[in-house]
Amino acid sequence: MPVQAIAAQCVRLELLGHGRVRAWLRSSVRPQPGQCMLARLGTGAEPYLRSVLFPVAFDHELWAIELAPGEAGRDWLQPGSSLELLGPVGRPAALPAAKGNLLLIANTQPARLLPFAAATLAAGGAALLLLARPYPVESLDARIEVRIGHLPALVREHSAWPALAIAHVEPQPAPELAALLAQIPNAHVLLHLCLPCGVGACQACTIRTRAGWKLACTAGLLWPLAELQAQP
Repeated sequence: MPVQAIAAQCVRLELLGHGRVRAWLRSSVRPQPGQCMLARLGTGAEPYLRSVLFPVAFDHELWAIELAPGEAGRDWLQPGSSLELLGPVGRPAALPAAKGNLLLIANTQPARLLPFAAATLAAGGAALLLLARPYPVESLDARIEVRIGHLPALVREHSAWPALAIAHVEPQPAPELAALLAQIPNAHVLLHLCLPCGVGACQACTIRTRAGWKLACTAGLLWPLAELQAQP
């Protein structure tokens, strides 16, 4: 589906704890796991730079985003607020079969990985979420196991467990963590990038892959880690 302008409305808010808010949106088009929407949330110091909104949950015709303290729109967005979205940006996730053990790794925005956990749990698999900092775990599906601590140590401890691993680490995995992830078969990375335009015109989201330079907004935001590594 091509990127397009989409009108959306905030239907309700959920207070999750640790200052985080989940906002449920209604729009004619929804992003799929692995995709995002771009939106200007309120009026801030950078009114022309859109925020990147990843879906964190789905409920019938609604989809949700999560905002942490200090994020654009955290204090502006209210039930009834109208948003002008641009998207969907990127390609829907193309992953191996969801059934099995799924390892999720995140530091600041773990909710962006939750749709992958939901798909795995629905298929009868198990999900383990490794976090670098506290998070309102009571807001998560009770079937998701959670460990909080030093990410490299946690990944090293659980590296033999998953059939699939997905990391979302801002701004990018440190060398030690990247080396550990590279040892896990089917390790993927959900990229954290600035996406000013969403259509490839600005080329701000250029990434280097084994197949050459790609634009994440058109080629996709979820990549096998092996495809992002430099050729030996």
